[in-house]
Amino acid sequence: MKELFDFNAKKYLVTGSSRGIGEAVVKALLSHGAEVWGVARTSFDESLCLNANFHPIIADLSSSESRGLILENSPDSFDGIFLNAGASGKIKPFNLVNEDEMKQLFELNFFSPFFLFQDLYKQRKVKAGASVVVNTASGVFYDTAASSSYCGSKGAMQAAFRSVGADVARRNIRVNFIAFGYVETELLKTNNVPDTIKALAPLGVPYPEDVSGGVLYLLSAASKWMSGTTLLSDSGLNLKKTALL
Repeated sequence: MKELFDFNAKKYLVTGSSRGIGEAVVKALLSHGAEVWGVARTSFDESLCLNANFHPIIADLSSSESRGLILENSPDSFDGIFLNAGASGKIKPFNLVNEDEMKQLFELNFFSPFFLFQDLYKQRKVKAGASVVVNTASGVFYDTAASSSYCGSKGAMQAAFRSVGADVARRNIRVNFIAFGYVETELLKTNNVPDTIKALAPLGVPYPEDVSGGVLYLLSAASKWMSGTTLLSDSGLNLKKTALL
């Protein structure tokens, strides 16, 4: 059983890793002996940068030049990739969403991670047998009001990467998804989600370090026979809503 969760000396790429869930996953991987390349648009915590197994890359995934920088500063190949970077945008009903807002969210949540992975794959930076984990959103599976741009961009990511999973399966690369509910991050605070909404989660609202285990499971050999699967890590929201799976 121990070998199924062996991360020692393996190499991983984590996007959106300077804070929140991404940072928690980086710390968890490092604590298990992995070597991690972290990508973010903002600076990293100093304690992370002092770890010899952590390699920070400041880059904007929406820029092809920045994606080139990631390729230049990457190892020969990765054992796993966590595509986590993204944004939620403003909570508003669809009739108030403007075109620029929607395009920006699709750029951040869909086009940027899609073309980053394409670049990595073309350059043979994704090892045969690697695991790719995509951070989608539980809102994709529920009738979530006032979130059409966010859910639309994440839904596009989910659909596209299911097809990607079929394309890369011939190299035993698996693509799975993790869909979080409410997590105590700066993103949640920025959106001013009221306590009455958070209370819909029967198990409560976790912190990023509480939910990193689901990502590690999908990155590990324990999930080697899974691809195209979505892990709902939503604190039991699915018990109160019908998931559109």
